[in-house]
Amino acid sequence: MKLLVLFLKYGEDKYPGSFNTLFYYLEQIKCEKIYIIIDNKCTLPKIIISENINYINGDNSEWEFSGWDKGLSYAKNAGFQYDLVLVVNDSFMVYGSSFIQLLKLFHLEYIACSSKSIVGQVDSRGYPMSVFGYNVYSWIRTSAFLIHPDIIRKLGQFTSINSTQLNVVFPLKYEPSIFLNSAPMNESYKKMLVDWLTVDSHSKFDISDKTWIYFKSKVLAIINESLLTARISSYGYTIVSFDQLFRYNFIYRRIQYVKNRFFGKF
Repeated sequence: MKLLVLFLKYGEDKYPGSFNTLFYYLEQIKCEKIYIIIDNKCTLPKIIISENINYINGDNSEWEFSGWDKGLSYAKNAGFQYDLVLVVNDSFMVYGSSFIQLLKLFHLEYIACSSKSIVGQVDSRGYPMSVFGYNVYSWIRTSAFLIHPDIIRKLGQFTSINSTQLNVVFPLKYEPSIFLNSAPMNESYKKMLVDWLTVDSHSKFDISDKTWIYFKSKVLAIINESLLTARISSYGYTIVSFDQLFRYNFIYRRIQYVKNRFFGKF
């Protein structure tokens, strides 16, 4: 079992030591690993830190998504062979280390590999949403998820749309209406974007002509996150949430307890 880890960061200012934390947890999992660190802030050429840790620069064109794509391209050109991919960015600790602990507890790498699925934290706003013709009612949180290589080959790349394609979503300059009337998304999705970035997010901000470019970049990342799960679902692959696995593990452990308590160990 060989795990490819695509770790995306943007320098060390915002989340210092994030890779070291990830590395500490992952090294407790018994499987062979290849690490590719993609730094979207770095302009240095690639660096091979050790036999299984590679450090490359990204261009930040589509934020983490273009960075992960660059990591995949590097892995392909280097001839790396792997059975599963852990895709993660430096903000994963914002939501706590639970997903890494779950990796060890549930052996997610084997579950994802056997079921050819994507495994991660599933988020939803609880109401129907659509963008670029896809149903995006729920989605995998892209701060950290496991994905089978077959799915990646089907996708081609993690990036669904680039900044140029936002021309069909926004006017060229800031306008109070924010979105074009013809934007390929329903009103619920528009509301979600505005509410999340201006009210709900821990890094909320006001939308204005001064923040217009930054706002569009944030929206691009959110749309790519939404579309990644939607595209995977459209190909018929399984979306597995951490919550599902927690319930499965709880039931499994109770069954094992009853067997051992009343029927002896098997």
